[in-house]
Amino acid sequence: MIASDNLPLRTVEKKGFLRFTKTAAPLYKVHSRKTVTKMLDDKYDSLSQMVKLVIGNCDKHSMTTDVWTDTANNKSFMGMTIHYLDNDQKTMKSFALVARPLEGSHTKNHLVEELNRTCSEWNIVINKISVLVTDGGANVVAAAHELVGKSRHMVCIDHSLARMVTVATERSKRFEELLTKVRAIVTFFKRSTKAADDLRALQTKTGKTVGELKKLKKDEPTRWTSYFQMLDSFIQLAEEVGVVLLRYDNVPMLSGSDLSAAIESRNIFQPIMHVITELESEKKSLAGKVIPLLSMMKTVLESFNSKTECVKQLKSALLDQFNSRFQHIELVDGLAIATLLDPRFKALHLQPISHANAVTMVSEKLKYFEREERGRRCASTKIVDNVSSQLNNDDENLWKIHDRLVVERTASMEHDEPGNISSELRNFLHQQVIPRNSDPLEAWDTIKTEYPNLYFIASDYLSRMVTSVPSERLFSRTGRTCQNRFRLNAERMARLTFLGTLEEIHWFSK
Repeated sequence: MIASDNLPLRTVEKKGFLRFTKTAAPLYKVHSRKTVTKMLDDKYDSLSQMVKLVIGNCDKHSMTTDVWTDTANNKSFMGMTIHYLDNDQKTMKSFALVARPLEGSHTKNHLVEELNRTCSEWNIVINKISVLVTDGGANVVAAAHELVGKSRHMVCIDHSLARMVTVATERSKRFEELLTKVRAIVTFFKRSTKAADDLRALQTKTGKTVGELKKLKKDEPTRWTSYFQMLDSFIQLAEEVGVVLLRYDNVPMLSGSDLSAAIESRNIFQPIMHVITELESEKKSLAGKVIPLLSMMKTVLESFNSKTECVKQLKSALLDQFNSRFQHIELVDGLAIATLLDPRFKALHLQPISHANAVTMVSEKLKYFEREERGRRCASTKIVDNVSSQLNNDDENLWKIHDRLVVERTASMEHDEPGNISSELRNFLHQQVIPRNSDPLEAWDTIKTEYPNLYFIASDYLSRMVTSVPSERLFSRTGRTCQNRFRLNAERMARLTFLGTLEEIHWFSK
């Protein structure tokens, strides 16, 4: 409870907790705070040793790291998480290793020193790190290049998307003006109790229950997704907001053209929100999904038809920023190979040159595995389902593009592969793609006997991280741990953070 629920150590001394334990287990004697502290230290020692053994047995793993500043306490922290493929369960596993205070200047050399220290403490072999994911901070990027090399470092896709939108909105002056008008209205309702009550009363008259009532959301400067949420909540309540504002003189309602621009702005942000939601919610294999998601997002943005000058300017800025940041995404070897070896996508979203380069790289890697099996033909797989059934109940614009490509590929079944290609890879690529909702790691587990050498390459690339969101979540927990617990020293806080991120099965495993 203390570790996972962020309860203070003095919980065992509080009246309510003592009363509860006396009622639930009258014969149980509650341990003192000092005893509980020692028990937590013992638990940390045993569980950290278990994690170190797991890490030591991994052939390859991905890592994320980031630096975060707690503005409330004016403290900086470095976080580090590790992710690997559990070969027995065929699922991705992860551990939040550390979130320790970062003293001194955040220079490259200092960050490298801290990263090396963490790797040494947890028995992490640098050469086993497949990829190290960071945010786009220049000092953290430089430290990552020093630690693992440029080829094994990746900037978080989420951060790149967020920065893309932030810069685009800053350069779209008309959209900034629209956002200012909407923000003024939302701020008025947040500050005026009478206006907020009127807004709820109007919704109640339409038959909505208390649980169904909606409210306006205000954006936050540090989170671009809050722009979308503010616009979306405002559009949903635009009619009621307009009625309420008729009773006040100090805040004007949006004009018809401004409201149309707000609706279009919300709609053009939707595919970007879709991609970020997919990236943050994916708990299995994500590496093979990045290029398809970005390719489909760009297609939707390019085809977006705007009637307002405001959104035309915003669309142009978004596409400029997309091309600036993701134009060469297919040249990232790890992502191109992961996409090619993902049974859901293969070459569907790869450009011909990127496709050929990825095939060549995989074929070169296969030469180290193939011996007597070279030339063996694989039987057709058993994991292919009828993909056309997905088209009927899916209204997501992004995935409609993918489903159309699947149907076109199934109809033609023509392949233009490079001449110098491994037979094992050729046979895999000539099989039909599997449904996009399938788990690629489970799919590979069912066909690994047919593609034994390709399986090792696929499991490596498909299990790589592409986002530093786990580090962000670690910092969220660190912030909650620090809250109202100012007396915790750095070591105790790091231990509580580590213990709080472990799954229950680890706590009670023998």
